[in-house]
Parts: sequence; C-alpha cells; structure tokens
Amino acid sequence: MTLRRWIGDLPLGRRLGGGIGLILLLSVAIGLISSLGLRDLEDTLARTSSASLEATRAAGDVRSSFNALAKTDQDLLVNRDEDTRAALTERRSDLEAELDEAWAAYLAADPASPASLRDDFAAALATWRFIRGQCLEPLVQAGAVEDWVATYNASVARSSAATINEALSEIAGTEQAAAGERLVEATTVAERAILLVWVGVAVALLLGVLLTVGLSRSITGPVGHVLRVAEAMARGDLTARTGIRRGDEIGRVAAAQDQAADGLRTILSDVAAGSQQVAGAVEQLTGFAGRIETEVGLTTQESAAAADATHKVTTNVNAVALGAEELRESITEISRGAQDALKVAHDATLAAEEATGLVGTLGTSSSQIDEAVRLIAGIAEPRGPARLARASPWSPPRSRSWPGRPRR
Repeated sequence: MTLRRWIGDLPLGRRLGGGIGLILLLSVAIGLISSLGLRDLEDTLARTSSASLEATRAAGDVRSSFNALAKTDQDLLVNRDEDTRAALTERRSDLEAELDEAWAAYLAADPASPASLRDDFAAALATWRFIRGQCLEPLVQAGAVEDWVATYNASVARSSAATINEALSEIAGTEQAAAGERLVEATTVAERAILLVWVGVAVALLLGVLLTVGLSRSITGPVGHVLRVAEAMARGDLTARTGIRRGDEIGRVAAAQDQAADGLRTILSDVAAGSQQVAGAVEQLTGFAGRIETEVGLTTQESAAAADATHKVTTNVNAVALGAEELRESITEISRGAQDALKVAHDATLAAEEATGLVGTLGTSSSQIDEAVRLIAGIAEPRGPARLARASPWSPPRSRSWPGRPRR
C-alpha cells in the first residue's frame, strides 16, 4: 500500500487533524530555529558589546590612571604644604594601584590590540616607573623643581611617557576598530538570523500551501467525480460509475452511489422486461376483445331475431287467448241455448260440427305454442335465434261465430 493510498483511506477528520498537526509542528520547528538564530544573534551582540565595552573601558582607565599619576607627581613637586603633600602621596599610591588594576582588566578583557603593542606599553611603563622612582622621586621630595625638570627632560622618562601615550592611543584605536569589526560581525549574524527566519517562514508557507492543496485535492477531486457521475445519472446515463475505492467517507459515498446505480439499472431492466410482457398480454387481450366484439355483434343480431320471434309468439298467444275467450263465450251461449236444444237440434248439430272445427283450430294453436316454446328454448343454443328467425310466421286464427247464435 502506497503512502497516497494510505492517506486516501484515512477518514476526513483524521486527515484534517493530521494536516493541522503537521502545520503546527512546522510552526514549532520554525519557531525553534528562529529562536536559536535570535539567541545566537543575542549572544553574539552581547559578547561583542561586552568585550568591546570592557576592552575600551579598560584601555581608557589605563590612560586616565597614567595621566592622573603624572599630574599627581607634578602637583606633589610644586606643592610644599605637608598635609597636601601627604594627601597627594596617598593619592599617588592609589593611582598606582588603579593603573595596575586597569591594565590587568584590559588584558583580561580579550583585547584586540597586538601583543607587541601591549609589550611596548608594558616596557615603557616599567622604564617610566624606574626613572621616576630612582631619579625623579628624590627631587620631588626635595622640591627641586628645576632639577626635576632638567632630569625629566634629560632622562628617558619623557620618551617613555610619550611611548606610553602613543601605545595607549594605538590601543584605544585598535579597540575601536575591533568594536567596529565586531559590530559588523554582529550585523552579519543578525542578517543571517533574519534571513533564516524568513527562509523558515517561506518554507512553512510553502509546506502549508502544498499540504493545503494536497488535502483540498484529496477531498475536492473525488467529490467532483462523484458529482459528475450524479449529473450523468440525472441525464439518464446509468452506465457511469465513480470507480473510487477508498476507505474514507467519500469512498463510502461513491461506493453507495455505484451500488444505487447498479440497483436502479437492474430495476429498469426488470421494468422493461415486464413492459414487454405487458405489451404482449395487451396485444393478446386486444385480439380477444376483437373476437368478443364480433361475438357480441352476432349475439346482438341473434337477440334481435329472438326478440322478433318472441313478439310473434306473443301475438299468437294473444290470438289463442282471444280464441279461448271466444270459446268460453260460445260455451256459455251453448249452455244458455241448451234449453232450446230440442228446438234447434239441427242448429245443435251444426254447432257441434263448428265446435269440432274450433277444437281442431285449438289443436293447431297448441302445436304452434309448443313450437314457439321449443324456439324460445333454442335461444340458449348456438345460432338458436337465427334458426328461430328462419321459422314460418304464425297467422292468428280467425274467430268464428256459432250458427244460430243470437244476435245482441
């Protein structure tokens, strides 16, 4: 598993937390590096400032102590007051000690002056002290000013004093030059420290930008791909797939979208197959409906024929009923005329013949009624109404009157 794949499988929360942690770690590292550089700068400046100040101050103390010592010798020479001379003598002893301490402090301050220059100063100071102690001091105690001046000018004390002043001037100049060089060095260190800080800031910004771009691409890239697949599905393209195989939230969303697309495509395939089956069934039902419509038309025609036959049967039945009513009336008339049977025997014989004919007519009507019943029963059979339609129409029987029937 590559590092990129491993990072891609991390959840978004851990990924963002790791990125923020890296940025914080880089910030801390840059802060440490900057603090180290600034501390180095501070140490350099402090060391430079301290060394320069101590050396310069010590050199100044040596020069001031020497000049004060020479001035005290002159004051002691010209002053004849015992108390003043005693104070000046004590003052000279203190200045001697201060001169030695100042020179020792200068040597301990890591002086920048050449060793030869320091040796020249030490030798000239020793010579001056020797001459002062051996030749000039008795004259100072005696107050012989003119002798002191003559001895001072004739001896090496004057040249030694000049050498001492020149050496101290050169030492001061050397220390000032060294202080300038140390200042330049400190400035260089400061510039280097500042440059280091800026480099650290630039590196932090670059790494932060790269990390931010990487994190944004690892999130926006898959999200954009999922969005394009969703838009393709919205347009009806169910073949588009994300193809993202990651363990984070975006990977799970992409996998769920691919599964949904597969399921939707399967459902639509099943719906299409079902639609084809429904279309076939509808086509079959259409054929069945056509045949049923044809049969219904035939049945309607047969029903019309059956209705016509029924009307004819009804007409014949009414005719039979009318004949029966007439027969009843005739029988009633016969019963009434039975009393006159003897009188109208001939008429009775004729009436009997007429009754016989009427009975024959009733038999014929009964046969027709039976035929009508059979025709009605045949409606339930195929082509029954058509067969009924082909039957002969009935003719209602004509009523006949009895001979000898009384007229009303």
